[in-house]
Amino acid sequence: MKLIFSIFIFCFSVNSYAELPGCVGADVSKWDNCYGIYKDIFGGYSYEYSGQWKNGALNGQGKIQWGTELGTVVYEGEIQNNVRHGYGTHYYISGQYTGWKYIGNYVNDFQKGFGTVYRADGSISEQGYYQGGKLIESSSTDYKKQAPSNKSNITLDSAKQECEGLGFEKGTEKFGECVLMLSK
Repeated sequence: MKLIFSIFIFCFSVNSYAELPGCVGADVSKWDNCYGIYKDIFGGYSYEYSGQWKNGALNGQGKIQWGTELGTVVYEGEIQNNVRHGYGTHYYISGQYTGWKYIGNYVNDFQKGFGTVYRADGSISEQGYYQGGKLIESSSTDYKKQAPSNKSNITLDSAKQECEGLGFEKGTEKFGECVLMLSK
């Protein structure tokens, strides 16, 4: 009985998109409101996406794995119109940066908002507020406890607007946490 229960839990956790049907057909431009896997080769490197599709584009939760000259990279998180947009984790599974990862927010494929870079040993390399993929303000404290100093006097309406711009969806718990963090 324990083995059957373990298999059930494993199967349920592997397909977190159970509510979506599988994408049908070879023309990905026609994939809509479904879960699909797409593989290709770009610039001599392999590329694979598995996740949600909407209107023929990568949209929703997904996982992208691709090769680079530095090694194999994986991104797991929110995707909008074929780019990283929202909260996610970017990490290396091979190459000179194996084990390094960034956990945080993205807007239009660039790091924006609070994020943390971890070394392979789990220690923090850098942490703070990012803009355009670059760290603009370091922080050694948890973002839920302290917002970056240049955002500390932000109004509630401005915080809501900033969180929307970061890709958080209104009415979600993550959106509320973002607003609270920015308005403190």
